[in-house]
Amino acid sequence: MKKIVTALTIVCIIIAQSFTNQVLADELPQFLAYQSPIGIVVEAKGNGKITRFNKSVISISKGEKLYRGDSLKIAKGSKVVIECYNNNNKKWNIPQNTLVAVHNGCAPIQLPQVEVL
Repeated sequence: MKKIVTALTIVCIIIAQSFTNQVLADELPQFLAYQSPIGIVVEAKGNGKITRFNKSVISISKGEKLYRGDSLKIAKGSKVVIECYNNNNKKWNIPQNTLVAVHNGCAPIQLPQVEVL
């Protein structure tokens, strides 16, 4: 009886571990996409805010890296230009008084597919 319980416990642990590995492998590319910059602020005149994926808010400044999941709101009379890394370094003038998601104007990073063994 003790051997059967031990064997079933081992089987359950193996199944749970393989499920956990699959979940981590599925979520890893998405997590990495939010950690890699997709653009940078190359010009910032006036006022504006960056809302990060984690909901923190910072003022826009030249040289600030932008990530997938970031959004920008530029005050009226301000000018902000960002350069996208994955779109042939395209420069994008951010419209005033409009909430803009950075990944809508800058192509997201294409991550390699992860194969689970």
